[in-house]
Amino acid sequence: METNKNIENYNHEAGHKRKFSNTLVLGIIVILAGALLLLRNMGVIERPLFRIIFSWEMLLIVIGIYSLLSHSKAWGGILILIGGIFLISRIYGFPMNFWQFALPSLIILVGLVMIFSSSKLLSRQKVSISNFNNDLIEEVSIFAGSERSINSDSFRGGRILAVFGGSKIDLSEVTLSSGVNELEITCIFGGTSLKVPSDWNIKIEAFNIFGGYEMKRNPALVDINKTLIIKGVCAFGGGEIKS
Repeated sequence: METNKNIENYNHEAGHKRKFSNTLVLGIIVILAGALLLLRNMGVIERPLFRIIFSWEMLLIVIGIYSLLSHSKAWGGILILIGGIFLISRIYGFPMNFWQFALPSLIILVGLVMIFSSSKLLSRQKVSISNFNNDLIEEVSIFAGSERSINSDSFRGGRILAVFGGSKIDLSEVTLSSGVNELEITCIFGGTSLKVPSDWNIKIEAFNIFGGYEMKRNPALVDINKTLIIKGVCAFGGGEIKS
């Protein structure tokens, strides 16, 4: 009985602290809005800047910051991202072809947040699965990270998945198999770092959405007869390839 009472007291105190914190954040936002309005009336802030500060884009950012600090970090980040993109577009302008990719990407992002926010399994558990058999690698990292070193005399590729997580794979002691060798990497809000021999020829054929790979290698040492093709998708993620 005493334990249950202590738990109830703890939950009550935690809820009270969250409520106080939310009120504090909201109060600071209101004070800042009033101060900016006062500065505008005093002529300190010019009209063009005032219109940007009190725009609907900035309102999204403020709501996002409030959500980020109070209860919903995922949706807070989404609102900040959307408001930030439209605010930058309002100030500097973006070409039309940018929005052809940006809007679908934002829709995909919202869908991903909805999926992971509603899934208790993915939101509470970290998953890291590794398998290496017959010179093929299988690596899965979901809300987790992993680090592995591979040894093989006939490496043929494999598959790597990183969702809100990452993996570091050391292939520096690996010898490629003859023929076509493909490594499929899927990164969604995650990343993968590969360390490969300096003479490997890395060909990247991945589809990137607000992400990609960074090559940290000396191209002068590459042997075209030792080629590893990297395929897959990078959405709001990516990684690096180094030697």
